Amino acid sequence: PPYSFNIIANSDATPLLPANAVVNGVDAGLATNLQHDDSYCANHLLFDDWFFSSIAGGSATGFGRATSLSLEKPYSDFVTEAVPLINRQYKPLPEDVAFARGSTANASSLFTKNVNHANAWKNIASRIEVEGMFNVNSTSVTAWRALLGHARKQKIPYTDATGGVALSEAGDHAVSRSTIAGDKKAGTSGASGVPSTSTQFAGYRELNTGQLDALAQKIVDQVRLRGPFLSLSEFINRQLSSGDLALAGTIQAALNEMAKNSSTNFYSGLIDALDAPPGKKYAVGDPAPAGTAEYKFSAAAEGISVFGVPGWTRQADILRPLAPILSARDDTFVIRAYGDSRDASGKVIARAVCEVIVRRSPNYCDSLEAAGLETPSVRALNKIFGRRFETVSFRWLSPAEI
Repeated sequence: PPYSFNIIANSDATPLLPANAVVNGVDAGLATNLQHDDSYCANHLLFDDWFFSSIAGGSATGFGRATSLSLEKPYSDFVTEAVPLINRQYKPLPEDVAFARGSTANASSLFTKNVNHANAWKNIASRIEVEGMFNVNSTSVTAWRALLGHARKQKIPYTDATGGVALSEAGDHAVSRSTIAGDKKAGTSGASGVPSTSTQFAGYRELNTGQLDALAQKIVDQVRLRGPFLSLSEFINRQLSSGDLALAGTIQAALNEMAKNSSTNFYSGLIDALDAPPGKKYAVGDPAPAGTAEYKFSAAAEGISVFGVPGWTRQADILRPLAPILSARDDTFVIRAYGDSRDASGKVIARAVCEVIVRRSPNYCDSLEAAGLETPSVRALNKIFGRRFETVSFRWLSPAEI
C-alpha cells in the first residue's frame, strides 16, 4: 500500500485515491486491486475504536522488567500504585486504590473482576484515569506550547558506528522517528560517516524555542480552521473534501505551513543536503512534476523527494509521545456562579461569586449499572443524567479575581 511505512498517526493523502475518498470504489477488478487510504483507516480504528491498557504479562524484559509475569502481578502493582503501567499516564481510580491497599485479597478480587474476566477487554477502561489529559480542541497557544515542550533534558538512543546503541547528550525538544534513532542529531557529524550529511536523513531533530512557538500557533490555526473535532481520528486524519484540508491532518498541515517560512522550516538542512540536479529540489507548494496529472489526487503527489525519510519530521513523530493523553473532550470543568442581594429599590447591597471545579467520573449516577456499560440500559436515573459528576473543589472569589 502507499506510504506503508509509518502508517499509524500520519495523515498525508495518497495520490492514488480521490481527495474525498478512502477507498477506490470506481475501478474494475476490486477483488484484486482494492486500494485504501491506509493511514486514514488505521487512525480511525486505532484511535477511536481501540483501547490499549498496557497491562501486560509474559516476558517483559524489553520493558525494563527481567522476569516473567502473569497479568495479576503488573495489575496488582498498578492498582496499589506500587509500580506504574508501561503507559505511565494511566492511573487507577482512587476507590480501587483504597480498596486494593486494604489487603492482598482485595487486590486479587479486583484483578478477578477487572482483568481476569471475559469482558475485561471492554470494561478495563472504566477503571483507569488519564493523568494530564489534553483536549485537542484547545485553541490556547500557551497550552499547546506547554504540551509540545515536554521533551526537555532527554538523552536520545541512536545507532552508533559499530551498530550498537549509544546515548546522546541531554538536549531539549528532541523528535525521533523511532525509539532508537538511526543516527546522531541532525546537522552534526554522523556516526556512520557515509555520507557526511547522514544525520540529516537518519538522525533525530531538536526543535528550538522559535520552532515550538511557531508550531503551537500553526496547530491552533488549524484547529480553528478544522474543528471542533468529535473524535481523535477527526483531529489526526485529513478531511474528505476537495480542498487543502484533504491533503493532511491537523498537525501535518501545521508542519507544512512552517516549512514555508525559512526561520521555522524543520527541513532546510535536509533539503540542502539533498544531492539533486539544479531545479529538482521540489519543496512544499512547488508545482507538481510532469506526469502527476494522471493521479486521482495530483496535489497529494507534490513535494520534495526526501519526504518521509526518518530525518523528515512528520505528524506521527510529534504525536507519538503525546497520544496517551490526548482526548477530543473535557472531563473536568470550571464553573463560576454569581449572586447578589438587592433592596426594595433594586439596588445591589451585596454580591458574591463562587467557583467550583467538577469532574466527570466513569461511574453512573445509579451505581447498580456498571461503569463499563456504553449506554445505560435499565435504570431511569442513568438514562436522564448519565455518569456522575464529582466536586473537586469549591471556593469564594474575591473581587480582584473576577
